[in-house]
Formats: sequence, structure tokens, C-alpha cells
Amino acid sequence: MFVFALSENALQSEACLVELTYARDLGLPILPVQLGDLRGLRDHAIFAYQAIDYRNPTASAGIALVRAIQERERERQPLPDPLPPAPPPPYEYLMLLGTAINGRATLSPSEQESIVLQLRQALREEKNDAVRANVRTLLATLRERPEVTHRTVTEINTVLGAATAASGTPQAAAQASPQHGFRQPAQQPIQQPAPGWYPDPGGSQQLRYWDGRQWQQQTRVPANQASVGLLQQTTAKPSKALSILAFTLAGGALLIPFLGLGGIGLGIAAAVRKERMGRTALWVAVATTVIGFLVWTALYSR
Repeated sequence: MFVFALSENALQSEACLVELTYARDLGLPILPVQLGDLRGLRDHAIFAYQAIDYRNPTASAGIALVRAIQERERERQPLPDPLPPAPPPPYEYLMLLGTAINGRATLSPSEQESIVLQLRQALREEKNDAVRANVRTLLATLRERPEVTHRTVTEINTVLGAATAASGTPQAAAQASPQHGFRQPAQQPIQQPAPGWYPDPGGSQQLRYWDGRQWQQQTRVPANQASVGLLQQTTAKPSKALSILAFTLAGGALLIPFLGLGGIGLGIAAAVRKERMGRTALWVAVATTVIGFLVWTALYSR
């Protein structure tokens, strides 16, 4: 049997309508189970069948649902022979386009143009807002692929209605870079720049290589950021030398307490330098020095 989860979203879903139509073609018993509120006129084909209201899943509603299922099961008839052709998966063309756009295979310029043409048509014909949003996401993803041509990017920007969006060239990438924080409108047709390293149009804070016609896979960190990163590494991870010396003198303080005074001094210096074990070394030196002096005092007081 075929259970139709009845809600306003289901009534607006092309996929649900396709499944309902195929179930009717197969002659299956159909049971609508209302799970959400409905609005508007009841002119949908599903209202030809008696529905079970399961918006409030009480015990009585559950009993009514089980009874309705048993009644529909007794109405089951043999499937038609031959079977009617199965409908294609809803939005199969979008799934195929998404596989191509998100795949690893390089898209040729002609393939890029074909994809943009199909997505442009989808934006014109599809009425479902969620589907249209998915189409726009696919276009934006295609625009970010490294092999995409300038012509394809311009076409995508036109489809998306983004008159001031990045055109996929290094100049536009620099305008759209987070370092600038804004996009400058292109007043003149953008000329293809010379090959070189430019801000990544994907906004990754890296440089991407432009070969004169299209973006390449190679990326690298800008020189100024690399210098800052090296400086951070050298300052964020100071040497542990002072802490090690403080531990060493702290160990000797158990035999010669005056060594512990040196360990305390080194521990203070390590803590000031924010060495990882600086504070630990300081407290160990203090503790062993105190113990050492107590032992010495006990021994020489006899």
C-alpha cells in the first residue's frame, strides 16, 4: 500500500505528486495520513481518499491509523502486467548537474556553457523556491571551479543578476577579497591580466596562480602572512631551557638547599617568559628548597 504523509509542503511537492501518481498507476491502496495543517482549497487528487488525522498522535488516533492500514491491505489487488514505466527520480537533471559540478573531472568550456544553459532554464521554469535556491547554489559552485572560463563566469553573473559580483579574474578577486571588505563595480570590460599570483577568488586568504586564461590549482600563502606566521611560531613556543634548569636545581635542593634558590630564580624567569612548564618549575623549586632547608635544619640542630 501507499501511505501519503499529508501536509501543505507535501501538496506543493512535485516529488510527492509523482510518487502518488505512480502508486495510482500501480493500483495500490492509498492512505493519506495528515501530519500537518492544511490551507486553501481541497482540489488536490489526494483528497479523493479518506484521510486519517494524525496531527495529535493519541492512543485513539493510533488505533484508527492501524485499523485504516488493515482495511487498505484487504483492498490490495495484483499489480498490473506489464507494469507501467517507473517515473524518473524527481529533479534527476539537477542531481546529474550537481554530480558534474562537484566532481573532480575537469569541465571543458563547452560543458560549462551547457551546464549554465540548463541551470538558466531551470531558474525560468521551476516554481519551487527551494529548488530555485539549489540552482543558484550550483551556479555559484560552478563559478568557483579553477578551470572555469571568463566567459562562463560572466554568464553565471548575468544569470544570477550579480552586476557587481566577482567576474572570476584577478582584478575582481582583489576587489572582492576580504582584505578590501567591499566590491567595486566594474565600469569597463575587464581585461585578462598577465600570468601570476593573485588573491584567491574563493576567499581563502591565499594566493592562487592565474595562467593568463584560467585559475590553476596551485595556491600559496602571501609573503606578509608567512612572515607573521613564522613570527607567531617563534614567539608562541619559547624555549623550555629555563624550566629544565629550574627542575635540575630543584632536584639538587634536596641535598644542597642553596641550589634551590637558583632554581626559584630560574623558575620565575621561565614563568615570565610564559614557558609551558615555567610555573610548574617555579613551584617545584620552591617546594624542594623549603624541604631541603627543613632537612638541613633538623640535621644540624641535633
